[in-house]
Amino acid sequence: MDNKEPEVMSPTTAFYTIKMKMLTFPRQLIDRSFLRAINCAMDALKHELPIEPVEIKDGYKCPICNEPITTHQKRCINCGQSIDWEDFDNA
Repeated sequence: MDNKEPEVMSPTTAFYTIKMKMLTFPRQLIDRSFLRAINCAMDALKHELPIEPVEIKDGYKCPICNEPITTHQKRCINCGQSIDWEDFDNA
């Protein structure tokens, strides 16, 4: 067995790896509680993937729940979505 440190995976890579593996995993080997656990983990991981805010007339809103957010707020306080301000910093 290899004694290397485990490779660190970004949330984006982890999300899409799990999604692709679940599409190819034999359904008869998955019980309902395992599937619910995976779906719950996937939903939580989605919130870790930063998404750009939606620009509105008087500021910004969360792209998931549409709640108003303040400039450079890291997360939506309503739904927990991670917010990506990178393109707004370079404008």
